[in-house]
Amino acid sequence: MNSHLIPAWERELQREALIKQTHHTTSIEGNQLTLEEVSLLIAGKDVLAGEKDKKEVQNYVDVLGYIDSLEENATITEDILLEIHRLTVKGTLPDSSAGNYRKVRIVVGNPKTGKITYTSPEPEEISLLTRSLLDCSNSLIP
Repeated sequence: MNSHLIPAWERELQREALIKQTHHTTSIEGNQLTLEEVSLLIAGKDVLAGEKDKKEVQNYVDVLGYIDSLEENATITEDILLEIHRLTVKGTLPDSSAGNYRKVRIVVGNPKTGKITYTSPEPEEISLLTRSLLDCSNSLIP
């Protein structure tokens, strides 16, 4: 059986998916906005919330638009990845950081115990590691 969605229903389902995806993805990173607030922002309305939280939601929607604008099955390049980073952090990090590799090492740990759970690669290794990951990933795309 081959059925098609009524266009209005399809648009509504896409809108709901965008709202939920945006809310859940940004909340993982600590964004405090509710699902309803995200819905209002995406609809072009303002909400009483922190500017950083609102900017993160707008940036995420912009990133999805950028990804949708890429050719289907496009090779993912370092430039594309850095543009996604730039769009993601635009207005939330200094312009000098947006779309660029970090210049410091990152350590993740438990501040109460002092136990380190992750130490990042050295900053000068990141570009090479990223290109290696992209080469591997792109080789899997038919």
